[in-house]
Amino acid sequence: MKHLIERLIRWKNPQLYLHIGMPKTGTSTIQGLLFDNRKTLERHGYFYPDATLGGSSDYAYAHHNLAHAILENNNTPWQTLQAELAGNKRKRIILSSEVFSNCRHPHFLQYIHEHLKHFSIKIVVYIRRQDELMQGLYQTLVTYGDLTTPFADYLEMILNEHPHTLDYYSLINDLFANEFGKENILLRVYEKSSLFEGDLLKDFLKTTGFPASKYLQLDVPNNNLSFDAYTLEIFRQLKIRLKGKDEEALEHIRRIMRKQNIRNAFQGNNIITQEQSSRIMACVSQSNEKLAREYLLKEDGILFNEESLKFATNNEVNIGEQDVENFLQTADAGLANRFNKIFIPT
Repeated sequence: MKHLIERLIRWKNPQLYLHIGMPKTGTSTIQGLLFDNRKTLERHGYFYPDATLGGSSDYAYAHHNLAHAILENNNTPWQTLQAELAGNKRKRIILSSEVFSNCRHPHFLQYIHEHLKHFSIKIVVYIRRQDELMQGLYQTLVTYGDLTTPFADYLEMILNEHPHTLDYYSLINDLFANEFGKENILLRVYEKSSLFEGDLLKDFLKTTGFPASKYLQLDVPNNNLSFDAYTLEIFRQLKIRLKGKDEEALEHIRRIMRKQNIRNAFQGNNIITQEQSSRIMACVSQSNEKLAREYLLKEDGILFNEESLKFATNNEVNIGEQDVENFLQTADAGLANRFNKIFIPT
């Protein structure tokens, strides 16, 4: 069976676009576009495999299962993918998950290459300013993860313990280009002035060679909304108090806040200070310059054309107990009563 699948795929010799993120570059929006327009894509010779898409509502549009399988040494999702691809009649395949960018060891990339060895592989990667990346990651980890520490502490942890997270050149050149070939890296910069027609979805379609975006429904909701600094601090304070005590109330608060914070994808979060931004960008200046010169052929070595949109005066958003109480009373008086019953001073 395995050899039959390999012969079928090799005979077709299709192009495969592996979209690896980065995180916080509109990946959920791109994945929503691909999922919602699967039938139209297939009519134009593209295939977005769905047998290995994530199972929960938050991740159903992306191939996170494939990426996690690599990290967990689980062959089953990749065998499922190969069987699905063997029955595919389209000449261009797209796989998408920002979790692929976490595969930061040559062994992981060799694993991917081996399972996709009969394809002509292009790596699609979007990058954004590292200071904005840090803000976005912090937002996500506080809003959806377990993080409750202040931003300044989180930043120190990343810079001291995980500086490789911010080194794009190491990820793209030393790892992915080394395995798949420098000529197969499609590097895009996540800022309006660098995107085709200033639009992320149109840029992705152009990058993957799709003939015309007019055939697709581009009105894809932004499912990864962020909070402004004040709202995020309110939520962080509530999370410290409610986590493990009333998860239902915490989730309800999160939904309310999301509705109140519908924001443009490129709008600044006003979390990071100018001093912190300068420190981050100084740490990655040489890496960014090499990436700009070698992959975008920019002689000036400037990778990002746009500055961060907003800076915070400081990271200390003054939120008191009365602010939390006022928010809850405004949002849902019932929540305020539940909160007061289980509130334990921190």
